[in-house]
Amino acid sequence: HVQVLKIWHVLPPSDVSRAEECLEKHYKRYTKVKIERCRYICSQGNLVVPMKWPVKFSSKKDIISDVSRSFALLSVVEENEAPKP
Repeated sequence: HVQVLKIWHVLPPSDVSRAEECLEKHYKRYTKVKIERCRYICSQGNLVVPMKWPVKFSSKKDIISDVSRSFALLSVVEENEAPKP
């Protein structure tokens, strides 16, 4: 089984520790159930397709908040820092 991580950009050595902290925070949010779901393989015929899982939130606002939090944890750029072209 192989997992591929997407690389957004290469970091200078000075930012590696901060990126490591962000990834560690993100990884800590994974429960045993989430990890098992990542290992699940769904197939249709000879194709492997993404699996859909039911969402248990009380409102749409909760869903948006959870997704926003997940993406925010992946950020390795300071909020006040402008993106470079």
